Amino acid sequence: MDIIQGGYMSGWSAADMVGSPSITHMIALVALVALWKFPKSIEAFDPKPSSQSSSHNVPTNPLFTPPPPPPKMTAPPPPLARRLSSGSSCSDDASEQSSVESVSEPKHGPEPSSFLRSKAPESTPAERQRFLTARKGDEAKALENLQKYLSWRKQYQEMVQEQEEKHYNLQFEDPDLYDWIVASQAALQAENDAAFGWKWLPRLILTHKLPNGQEAQDLNGRRIFHMMPAQIDDQICNLSTYSLAIALYLDRKIQRDSLEKVTIAMDLRPGRGWRNTSAVKLLPFIKSIVGLLLVNFPERLSKAVLYPLPFAFSWVFSAVKAVIDPDTAEKLQVLSGSAGVDSPLPLNKLTRFMGQDVALLCEHGRQESFSA
Repeated sequence: MDIIQGGYMSGWSAADMVGSPSITHMIALVALVALWKFPKSIEAFDPKPSSQSSSHNVPTNPLFTPPPPPPKMTAPPPPLARRLSSGSSCSDDASEQSSVESVSEPKHGPEPSSFLRSKAPESTPAERQRFLTARKGDEAKALENLQKYLSWRKQYQEMVQEQEEKHYNLQFEDPDLYDWIVASQAALQAENDAAFGWKWLPRLILTHKLPNGQEAQDLNGRRIFHMMPAQIDDQICNLSTYSLAIALYLDRKIQRDSLEKVTIAMDLRPGRGWRNTSAVKLLPFIKSIVGLLLVNFPERLSKAVLYPLPFAFSWVFSAVKAVIDPDTAEKLQVLSGSAGVDSPLPLNKLTRFMGQDVALLCEHGRQESFSA
């Protein structure tokens, strides 16, 4: 069957799984996306970076080559100060904003909770609605998590603004790359990592634009965020820094005053010239990123398409489903297939969720990120 529905595959042990090159990132990423919603026990996750994370020297990994500097553009994104005042995303480019508006949910309806508004006046109505929905109408629990998000955002706001102003004059042609650079540099600065000063970390998550300038969408008109977690390089910085960079990136990309939900297209294949860190070493990353996403981005995930997953490991998907609620489980689509560096894109399966042009655009982006 093309879409894995679960089931135990005998003859495989946990040691076989984490040691297999084709599945080295699958455990982390299935858990990451499956839990991007409040689980049965959110208290089990701690969004704070692990105190056991070790410091790193400036990286010397020969396999990682930062991408070349992008060309200049004429309309760079505005500084954070303007963005924070409006609650908008990073760029005021007209064409980009129009494409975002076309896939966003209605911004908000009537005030969802006077209680939340009085206790967290700096929040937007859409935020209050999302956190209230995630907590199934429990205002006390919604307030607790909403305040955690607002406190988290305030904690890193100054660093993000500093990096935004610092890189503003570079006038990147690609606003999405600009967002990743700002987010990753702010994360490195916040973590006080020895790698701070690099232009950017490996680009784990990004959006794509079609030739007409419109952001890539799925068949339901949801924006697609393309993730390639095999690029994580633990020789560059702590894994918790990658988690924070992704969270700051998403906070920049999705408007606070909207109820927009997005689709994650997660390519599990390793890449040529990438670090391809083993699943065992990614365990601290799992804990850190899951905690950050759970607390800060409830009700943002429309669908997660993970591909390609070998049939032999479908039992892991069943295990993940056991710890999440049914609504979240329905959002997961795991596509079977070979997961090697040179394995072909499962195009005929991906087109159930996105257009062929979008799927090929994602594949082109993956191959462009390969290093010699």
